[in-house]
Amino acid sequence: MTDWTLKIIALLHDPPGKTLGLAGHQRRAFELVERIIGEQEFRQRFGKAASELTKRDFEATPEGKLIKEADRIASAIDRAAFPNQTRLESPDFVRNAQIRHPFSGRSLPLALTGSSQDSVAQDILDFASGQADPRKKYLALWRILPLLSANSLTRLLPPDTRIIDHTLWAHLDVTSGLVSALPEVAMLQMSVGPVQTFIFEARRTQDLWMGSYLLSYLAWTGIKVIAESYGPDAVLYPSLRGHPWMDRWLQKELGTPPSSVFTGDITIAATPNKFVALVPAQEVNDLAGAVAQAIRNTWREIAEAVCQDFPGEPGNGVWMDIWKRQVEREDWPEIYWSAVLWPDVKSYPLQQGAQEALSRVEACLGQQPLRRQRLDLYERSWRQGTNVGTFYDALYELLTSALDARKHSRDFLPAEEDGEKCTVSPSLSALRTAEKQSREQVRQYWRQVADKLKNQGRAHELAADGRERLSAIAAIKRFAQRSYFEQHGVQIYFPSTSRVAAVPFYRELFRRLLVLEKTELREALRDHLASLEQLGYPKVSGEAAKAALPGLRKELEQLPSDLQGAAEAILRYDADVLYPERLEPRLLERELDLEDRNAALKAQQTCRDLRRAVGLVPPTYYAILVMDGDDMGKWLAGKHDKMPAFREAMHPDILPKFDALENAGDWQKMLGTPRPLAANLHASLSAALSTFAWRCVRWVVEERHFGRVVYAGGDDVLALLPLVEAIPAARELYALFTGHAEVKGGDLRIKDDSNGFLAWEDEVLLVPGPNITLSTGLAVVHHLYPLDAALAAAREAERAAKAVPGKAAVAVRVLKRSGETVTVRTRWESMGGLLDELVGHFAKERLSSRFAYDLNERAPVVTALPADARKAAIKQLVKRHKSDWLADPDGLVEHLGEWAQALDAQTPRENVDGVDVPQGLAELARWAVFARFVAQGGGE
Repeated sequence: MTDWTLKIIALLHDPPGKTLGLAGHQRRAFELVERIIGEQEFRQRFGKAASELTKRDFEATPEGKLIKEADRIASAIDRAAFPNQTRLESPDFVRNAQIRHPFSGRSLPLALTGSSQDSVAQDILDFASGQADPRKKYLALWRILPLLSANSLTRLLPPDTRIIDHTLWAHLDVTSGLVSALPEVAMLQMSVGPVQTFIFEARRTQDLWMGSYLLSYLAWTGIKVIAESYGPDAVLYPSLRGHPWMDRWLQKELGTPPSSVFTGDITIAATPNKFVALVPAQEVNDLAGAVAQAIRNTWREIAEAVCQDFPGEPGNGVWMDIWKRQVEREDWPEIYWSAVLWPDVKSYPLQQGAQEALSRVEACLGQQPLRRQRLDLYERSWRQGTNVGTFYDALYELLTSALDARKHSRDFLPAEEDGEKCTVSPSLSALRTAEKQSREQVRQYWRQVADKLKNQGRAHELAADGRERLSAIAAIKRFAQRSYFEQHGVQIYFPSTSRVAAVPFYRELFRRLLVLEKTELREALRDHLASLEQLGYPKVSGEAAKAALPGLRKELEQLPSDLQGAAEAILRYDADVLYPERLEPRLLERELDLEDRNAALKAQQTCRDLRRAVGLVPPTYYAILVMDGDDMGKWLAGKHDKMPAFREAMHPDILPKFDALENAGDWQKMLGTPRPLAANLHASLSAALSTFAWRCVRWVVEERHFGRVVYAGGDDVLALLPLVEAIPAARELYALFTGHAEVKGGDLRIKDDSNGFLAWEDEVLLVPGPNITLSTGLAVVHHLYPLDAALAAAREAERAAKAVPGKAAVAVRVLKRSGETVTVRTRWESMGGLLDELVGHFAKERLSSRFAYDLNERAPVVTALPADARKAAIKQLVKRHKSDWLADPDGLVEHLGEWAQALDAQTPRENVDGVDVPQGLAELARWAVFARFVAQGGGE
């Protein structure tokens, strides 16, 4: 049974702003605890009031002993035990107040003024102390813990004046997590899958989103079991503070707090499929089983809701046999777990020192602890001998290797799937009503399902002609939104690929409606809407139409009320109604069961009229964006070669103090080694990834660039974007991830340098920073291209980006309808804003489109020449194809030449007559052709 009051005390054993006033921090902590748990509870536990309690009194109680032990282990995980001679007193820290980024080692100065202690936000404190019972007090305190600091800068303060690369809150979370796991601790890691097949087997964008959302939601239901039993701080990874579903659960438990704390968007797939927790060793087996059971129960609850609401006639025969076989498989979802029990180093004889500790831990773990050379220094410094927290990196490595090994051993063979196969998941049988049915018979059944959906006003959910024949798994992905998640408050409407491609047309339509007084456009829009109504073209609700693309919704709502009705009406139809070829009578009859040929021909004509009135042809291409962190496994394991040295985690004023120590040479050697992996680093990385996923991704993709996020799990992103917005959105996302950006007044500015902290309006946010990079893949495809093939192309582009030396790269794979496929790649730092600049020059005709093609023709001949000769060739072509409106042609030539030179090292060389020829200029030419393609809206 978890002692929730004890966890409250652990969370407050160091008060906000501890480093500002070390001398009196314990007294402030006692007083704060008393205010939260109440005077009576405080006296019952400690025998006296906070004003009378001493440190010795506190540590003599059972609660104090346990918290001291948790704090001692958490401190060893965080840092080395420094000799007293290296102390840095609070006044010295305040005079040079700063924090360090945990993964870049760069510093952020803190301009601290005023009192020597942090001020507490009274409304936040009242919210926690006002909760009815200890569990709710704890949950409220945990959620709003950083907000106890009234000053946004002091929220960034570290728990120690010497190690300054993590916040006080990260240390308090680990301490509280250990309190509920001690005396015997286990580290548990679990994963939920399958990831790739479940998400990427998709024929519609709604399937794609639901696949990722279901996995995210299932992972959350497992994490919730741990949080309910031991508190959310028991979960080391991912960070749960601010997690959308965590906030949703807390809001139900606690009510609405002050300052609009709960702001997470539960429609975003934001939970990674792996999680790590600290739990009591004696309970780890039962807990893992309970987590797995909760995930399976939730999956079957969702499946049952879809089954009960299924629009066909399932019956109890073959259909139900297929359903149960696929839904109730023993290995579905795939749930794997591993656990490592922490060794009891307290029982090691102190006089035998570090070598005995090493040999015992090595025997316990079955491997050699990492960086064992550190232990001599640790043993000399920890007064109570070797501390188990010292071995955190070794314990974590063992945990992850055990999980990887478990994943490679299968417990069950999949059941045989017979008959007509699912058109979304080809390895599974499609649902059918009889044992032996031909394709046409199965197709006829699915026509009947589509007819019933049409009668319910849901024709858009399934192809009318039986082309879509779904397995149970695919049916759950297709219908879970309406059958299950809407009942749980999740309203999500996803745009079609045609809608995403046509965004520039909608924006121009809205703009012209707003600024033009002429009635021609309004009449053309009204006539097209009337012809679609006469045709009986299916449409969605007004809310679904507006919610599909939040960026368009904002522009729609800026229109005067008398124009909003017609603008909203066109959004209720799929964007296919903007393309005359998609209104061809035979096509409409085959795919939508619309048989009125004359009405179809009329709709084609009004479509052409509307396009002429808008003055723009809707683009036919869109982009799928895939982003994935580079070498994230190495970062999570603390093994990346860019990991800052230990000295880069420290306050600069204490570094000279190590020179005065007796064993100064040993300490200096250790200070030069990479920063050891620590739980606070896991917490910091998770928090940084969460900031990117929850604050940045949707803002950039949906609000700034009119796309749609499929998932944002931290270091991995999947999104759909209009073609013209794809590269700008990807560049902004990369800049926000690394901290090469700042947000002010609702706008974003990209910077040349980053320390890993993101200035966001009046806040300072931790992001992964410049050392942790992302690779980006973009697939540019026609809006009618099969979605599963488009997703595969995006993954191929991502792999091409990850193959670029040094990574931090972007690759674009263009699949044209003509059959031509082109892939280009570059590092972000090499390209900068040059591609956007080229797109602008082509779009505004400051540079002729012939420039791209002429450069592409000449590149194979010129690419092997020296850099000056290649720059001269670029200059000649710019001079030939520029217009008088090109402001700085020499600057453009210089930048293009530098980009081509950088591309030499980033692009695979080609062997010409036995010589490896650099292909930088040829790659630049392909980028120029792509820029021209974007400028013309995907025009061939």
